[in-house]
Amino acid sequence: MKILIVEDSKFAQMVTAGMFSRAFPDGELILANNGTDGFSKFLQSGPDIIITDLLMPRMSGQEFVKKIREIDQNIKIIVVTADIQKSTRDELAEYNIAAFINKPFVKDKMTLVKQIVEGRHHA
Repeated sequence: MKILIVEDSKFAQMVTAGMFSRAFPDGELILANNGTDGFSKFLQSGPDIIITDLLMPRMSGQEFVKKIREIDQNIKIIVVTADIQKSTRDELAEYNIAAFINKPFVKDKMTLVKQIVEGRHHA
């Protein structure tokens, strides 16, 4: 399984990558520093799941999600963000987000994400 993590904070990127590598030891992690980089890596690698922040430079997470959905309606996208506004959630609802998780991304939240990735939970 290929997992694309799109996060501009190096610290958050490493925390998230560490949790995913422990939860999915056979998974291939692909890291991107912003939405533009993430979209390029999406096209190159064809990941099975995308984890993305929303507040990023160059291309926001919202723009990134919209571009992904123009190409792939079925890939699981999990948003992990500090943006907890209802308007943001409502805006992204039409893009079939698998989960919307508030930062910080901690171990307890990884349990939910693992269930979603494995198809055992539906948001």
